[in-house]
Amino acid sequence: MIIRLKWYKNIIVISMILLIGIISGCNNSVESPTTTDTTSQNTLSTKTSINNTISPPTMVTKEKYADYISECDTPVGAISPDASWAVTNCTHNNETGMYVWKIGEQKSIRLFQLNMPVYAFPYFSPDGTKLLVVIENEPWWLFEVGKWQTPKKLLSASKVHAGPTWSPDSQSIAVTDLEEGWALSILKLDGTFRHLIPYREGNNEISNPAWSPDSMKIAYMITVDMLAPHTLELSLVDVGTGNYDLVYTKEDGEYLYNRLKWSPDGRYILLINDDILNQDDLFLYDVKDNNIIVLSEFGNTFTAIWSPDSQYFCIEDKDTTDVYLFSIVTNEYYLLGSFSRPLLWIDDKSIIIQQQDKNFYLISWK
Repeated sequence: MIIRLKWYKNIIVISMILLIGIISGCNNSVESPTTTDTTSQNTLSTKTSINNTISPPTMVTKEKYADYISECDTPVGAISPDASWAVTNCTHNNETGMYVWKIGEQKSIRLFQLNMPVYAFPYFSPDGTKLLVVIENEPWWLFEVGKWQTPKKLLSASKVHAGPTWSPDSQSIAVTDLEEGWALSILKLDGTFRHLIPYREGNNEISNPAWSPDSMKIAYMITVDMLAPHTLELSLVDVGTGNYDLVYTKEDGEYLYNRLKWSPDGRYILLINDDILNQDDLFLYDVKDNNIIVLSEFGNTFTAIWSPDSQYFCIEDKDTTDVYLFSIVTNEYYLLGSFSRPLLWIDDKSIIIQQQDKNFYLISWK
């Protein structure tokens, strides 16, 4: 029997196809390793012993961290790892585009002019020195943080690429694409590719990949048959050899799991369903013990962040805007409060969130 920490009444929703920006790239040189499937899913077990005691942390405090950029009515797109820069798409000073600004200041720089509903998607590198900007059907641009006037064109708009994820060393980017039959590739900062996983014929999709903290493996989820019910496959690929392990299969899945979050210590991978209409279980894959842990049935957990010590992860329940803390050590959820979107851990017991008023706040607890 699986013990769930939180139940929501199942609802019937109208299916919606989300149009994801199709990003184009250039004709680049590649390295293509031999790919081998060493399936290990038969050893998988499901852990069911979850403690459902809910006990809020003591002395939860909230204080304003910084004001949001004036006139902008859209949520922040990304903040840098040191919480010094913020990027978003919005209309500011009567001009629509992607803006970057120093957090705590109101002076902003427009990186691109945009004609909505076209959006630009920002991705800060883990070391905080680079910003990758992906625009629908446009070239990819690479900025040195602070040098906003001189971007480098990383890819031109000639081929299909999507799902960029920085490597932990900030030297490479994992992408999902359809270039020459490859589904998962590594994009280097000189614009060349190293291909890992071939494209599988049929109605399939690879979601945003997630690098292991040591940069040795990439986790990715394949959705087989895009029309529900889906078959969902979680796999790990060795970056050096291209060999991959199919570690978990979920048959007859109703919804997509298109976000994976690897814990900083490399022990766990959080499987997140961020479908804006649908709800499904939140899963935690234990890499060491090869276990799937069913955590909860949150309506929409679009945002999830790990603590630096990998002892907690923080999630927002989009149905209620409640922010929860889950302890890996005690297997317990803690309600922090109705704080809206968690963005970044500052230390072991404080996070930066963006409240409904769009301003940034520091949430701390004992």
